[in-house]
Amino acid sequence: MTYLFVVVEGGTELNFVQQVLKPHLKGALPDVFVGAVRHKERFTYTGLQKDIRRLLGRRGSQVVVTTMIDLYKAPTVPGLRESETLPSVERVQKIEDAFAKDIHDARFIPYLQLHEFEALVLCGLHLLEERYPGRQAEIRDLEKRINRQFRSPEDVDRLQPPSRRILQAIPEYAKIVDGIYVVETVGIHTLREKCRHFGEWLAALERF
Repeated sequence: MTYLFVVVEGGTELNFVQQVLKPHLKGALPDVFVGAVRHKERFTYTGLQKDIRRLLGRRGSQVVVTTMIDLYKAPTVPGLRESETLPSVERVQKIEDAFAKDIHDARFIPYLQLHEFEALVLCGLHLLEERYPGRQAEIRDLEKRINRQFRSPEDVDRLQPPSRRILQAIPEYAKIVDGIYVVETVGIHTLREKCRHFGEWLAALERF
């Protein structure tokens, strides 16, 4: 059996791994154990390194470790500052490459979410109309603006990140409950289709 551990930074990502990612991977790879590990210390790169290396040392070659942390407000991971002027996808790929070199273990698959978890929620904004019927006009307007201005939800950047846009349309939005409801309902297929970088990460995990 292979043990896949996902190091996450918050409760939303923890729930995502347990409720969405784990069932998907177990369906494709029944012999893989999937676990989420929440980073409990003050969120620094040093602490993140410690978590990753501790997990890699647990079960020898049968363990794979990955991360699910937001690029937006990420700790100072390798390559973060040097890549600041690059386009979004190129930037996150450069950071992940530097991150992988720093950990220096083939069983480690770094992943930074462009630009935060709520990019995935933008893939199914219409589902929030059911939860907030009084905000239908605002939700539809947001969806139109996102589709008009960006090629992908992953392009909605730190200047006005996805979570801020959602909260402007729905001040009552509850990240942990509503966010997981949307991504679970819209499904992995749609998430990977609309968010290319997310899809590449998922494909890398599926290969294990």
